[in-house]
Amino acid sequence: MVSDNATDKKIRLGEVATALNVAPKLIRNWTASEKFDLNRSSDKEAEKWRQYSYLDVAHLAIASQAIRYGFTIGEAHDFAGAALADVLGPIATRPGSLERAPGGIIEALCRGKNLYLFKLSDGESVSFITPFRELPRYHGAVHIDLEMCVGMAFKGLAEIGHDAFSSSKPKEYTDEEVAEFNRLYPDGGAE
Repeated sequence: MVSDNATDKKIRLGEVATALNVAPKLIRNWTASEKFDLNRSSDKEAEKWRQYSYLDVAHLAIASQAIRYGFTIGEAHDFAGAALADVLGPIATRPGSLERAPGGIIEALCRGKNLYLFKLSDGESVSFITPFRELPRYHGAVHIDLEMCVGMAFKGLAEIGHDAFSSSKPKEYTDEEVAEFNRLYPDGGAE
């Protein structure tokens, strides 16, 4: 079986920080909070050795934008999680599928989606996703272009060697499929 080197690489904390243009310590502080939990895996080693998925990177990218606009870590985490669950729809209903979702799928499903965040007069935070880029201005409303936000994070990962569009697993052919291919194409399929 041929290995896909791009998907064999694990996304580390420093790489996530580079892709998001934030300090690793900032991400450590966010994820250390009980209000901010990701699906990342851990080998029971130091925080710096944890592995992050493309979903985690998308989540952190959206949350970091909300935090930059003044929302709390907990609010930003909730907004990002709800936005991704909404955008990823059917993928989100299959147990374990979200954390394994290829980056290209996540980015494609974010295309044309805009997240709006605002606080009501009683202090309650509200979010909604719409395909509309410009809505009537509401005092205190924040707009996050999900396509741009997630796309820029994945572009940052691509620049350091993580390809969000590579397949998550190369196809493994059965012996029967190989025999059938060899029978049909004795010269290996060359023309």
